[in-house]
Amino acid sequence: TVLDDNKKLCLVSGEIIALTEKMRMQFEVEDLEVASPATVSRCGMIYMEPQSLGIQPFIDSWLEVLPEALAFQPRIEERLRGHCEAVL
Repeated sequence: TVLDDNKKLCLVSGEIIALTEKMRMQFEVEDLEVASPATVSRCGMIYMEPQSLGIQPFIDSWLEVLPEALAFQPRIEERLRGHCEAVL
């Protein structure tokens, strides 16, 4: 996708979505590896320092990628979170 100076979102399919003055778009991306410099320059970027997030996002991320066989029941997961926070 490309977001141009005229506030038009151009999709790979060829469809063009024009944004009105009252419309806003918010994107959340993992990285900017494939973003063009034009797209980056037109978007407001917010960078969060890992230290300001705390340990919780790392624990959440780790629990999400565990194999299904190791998936925790809510009660066990809650205890595990508490232990991780105490140790780390």
